[in-house]
Amino acid sequence: MSISSKLVDDFIANDVSFITTVPSKQLAGVIDEVDARPEIHHVPATTEDEGMGLCAAALLGAQHHPIILTHPP
Repeated sequence: MSISSKLVDDFIANDVSFITTVPSKQLAGVIDEVDARPEIHHVPATTEDEGMGLCAAALLGAQHHPIILTHPP
């Protein structure tokens, strides 16, 4: 089992149903795994602040709402 699969399995086990991501080479495996899971609604964002806005909107809808992004070098 890959670390990407394990991470997404843990999201699903903790009732995460909505994930926002910001494109990243380092997180490509995780993003691909999120896309492959029908249990999770994935909304890609183009910037971090756009992703945070999407997460805020999900919170208003009472959904678990992580954002997956990398820290810039």
